[in-house]
Parts: sequence; C-alpha cells; structure tokens
Amino acid sequence: MLAVALVLCLCLAAVLVLVLLGLGRKQDAERAELDRRFLALGQALGAENEGGALRVTAQGQPFVLRLRHGRAGRAEVEIEAAAGGASARPPIVIRRETSLDMLGKKLRINREVQTGDATFDAAVYVESDAPDFDVQRVLGEARVRERVLALLDAGFSAVAIHDGGGKLLAVRDAGERFDADALRGACGELGAIAEALPTPSARPHAPPLWLAGPIAAVVSAVLAFVGFYLLSWARGAYYPLGSSATIMGAALGLVAWLCTLPLVGVLVRGRSVSFRLFGACFCFLLLGMPLSGAGTAIAMNGRMDADLPACLGARVASKGSRTYKTSTSYFVHLTGLPGESAPVELPVQRDVFTSLHEGQDVFVEVGQGRFGWEWLKGIRLDDCGGW
Repeated sequence: MLAVALVLCLCLAAVLVLVLLGLGRKQDAERAELDRRFLALGQALGAENEGGALRVTAQGQPFVLRLRHGRAGRAEVEIEAAAGGASARPPIVIRRETSLDMLGKKLRINREVQTGDATFDAAVYVESDAPDFDVQRVLGEARVRERVLALLDAGFSAVAIHDGGGKLLAVRDAGERFDADALRGACGELGAIAEALPTPSARPHAPPLWLAGPIAAVVSAVLAFVGFYLLSWARGAYYPLGSSATIMGAALGLVAWLCTLPLVGVLVRGRSVSFRLFGACFCFLLLGMPLSGAGTAIAMNGRMDADLPACLGARVASKGSRTYKTSTSYFVHLTGLPGESAPVELPVQRDVFTSLHEGQDVFVEVGQGRFGWEWLKGIRLDDCGGW
C-alpha cells in the first residue's frame, strides 16, 4: 500500500509540474505576442524605440508609450506626456468610481475631494494624498475635467496628473485592440490636459505624514499571526476535551472584533484610500481576534486550574514525531477518551514517547478546568493510585 501511495503521489506531482510548465509557456507566448504588437504599433506611429519605450510625437508634442507587464498575465499600455513644473508633488489619480468607493464614502471612512462639478464628481473617483487646495485647483479647470472624462470614456482605466512633477499618465488595459489612431487621439487628449493645467502652486506641497492607517493595517496583520500562534500553543499545552472552550473563546473574540471595528474606522478614516485599509484591517482582525480569543480561553482554563485532575483510561492508537531545524517534538494519538470520537493528539516528553507502543493501555490525567472545560494534562503509565 505504501508503494502504491508513493507512486500516486509522484504521478500527481508530475502532472502538476507539467500543468505549471504549460501555463508558464502559454504566458510567455502571450507576453511575446503583446511585445510584438506593441513594437508594430510603434512602427505604425513612427515612434523611436528606446529601451522598450516608444517615443512618439503627436500634434507637435512629445509622448512616451510603455508596455507594463503585471501579475497573472495582465498588461497595460501607459502614455506619458510632459507637463509644466519641476517640483514633484503627490499624484492626483482619477478613475471610475466603484461600488466599494461609494460604500466607503457612505460609511464616512473614505474622504474624496469634490470639484463642485456634479457630473464629474459622480462619474469619477479622485485618489490622492495631495492637499485639498491642490486637487481643487487642478481639477477646477473645466477643460481638464472634460479631457479626463474623454480618456476614461475611451477605455482608459486611470489618468494620473503629477501636478508640478512634470508629467501626465494615462493607463489602459493592453488586452484590448492596439489601435494607432486611438492612441494618437489619447495623446491629443493628454496634450490638451497639459496645456489646460494651471500653474503649480507655490504653497508647500509636502502633505503631512499619515501613519495611522498603515500602522492599523500592520497591527491587524500581526494580531492575525499572533492568533494562529496562540491557538496552536494553547491546544498543545492545554488540549481541551470537547469544543466548548474553543467555541466560547472564539465567540468572545468575535464580540471584541465587533467592538474594535468602530475604533479602526476612526483611526483610518479621512483619506481617499481609507476604505481599502479598513477592508484589510476588517479581514485580518476577523481572522485574528476569534483565534486569539479561543487560544486565550483554552490557556486560561488550563493554567488557572487549581483542582486535582481526574484519571481516565485510554489506548495509544499511534505515535510520531516532528523534527524542526533545532528541535524535535513527540506526540501520541489516544483513543477511548470521553466525548472524543476521533483519536486525540497529545504532546509528550521523549522518555514517555520511547516507553509507549501502539495498542498500549495508559492512564490520562484530565484537568477539571478553571471554567469547567476538561483538558488533557498528561499521560501516566500507572493507575494514578497516588492520589
């Protein structure tokens, strides 16, 4: 049986490798085809190829076209136009508004600068760390808003205005048809935006450093890791019989999670990306706090147990070990314990591990638990007659 299982595993591994190699070759072929079409587009536009970027002149203005390859085969065409100014400022990214953006605004977590143009404000979402004054000044120009909407209507996913930074960017999914005429038109729209941009403000442009949102997301991720570790350690040290301790601790963790969400919302609110960070905190805390609650309940129930343990009979179903870089842990699987239909894994010391064998009857010390949840305390080879 072992040989059959080994052969099956090797066959499955070989099939998986072949599938991954096939997917890799397919992605490489698709990427090569996109690169070829992009270079052909450059020839159609009369562009100069400089290190993979295409330099083209449209309506008397210079533009740079780039093909960006992302994850999962996603590729985007990026058009860059020169704008006035020299000092870099945070970019103002304009894209279509999504349902998540609208939800974030309704919950008063996201804060989006409004231009006063109802049609424009309803159609797009402005994402930027630039001061409100700069965003309203740049997008206050009707010609800028009109040209941005024209690019979005033409299929571009986002337009980035680096006010004072010397460039404009328009991004479009490269999976769509490469059309030289359409890209010439997009270059014309970007050139019109560059001409319509107001003079960069002389006011200090560095926005205040915002750490509340990123710190909240990092702390939430750490709590998720701590929850995994705490529950794993507690079950190894104070293994509970039954699921009552785990369920009660997880329920208390969910209550704590519900009480924490408003505080997280207050901490991360106030930016155009706040709802994105709130969503990350939401998921990490939903994972970490119930796990932490379950681990804490199991650990406190066992560690604070001052009563004498009971002695129950059990049988060794199997035993094993796990070797890590610097240590080895030993465990046995026990059957015959009350309330446990499946074998229960119990960590043991090396000397106990070597003295046990499969099928052997043993005695298990079962703690009563500080909160009434029975837990496995240890294994004895005698009948606990010393109590």
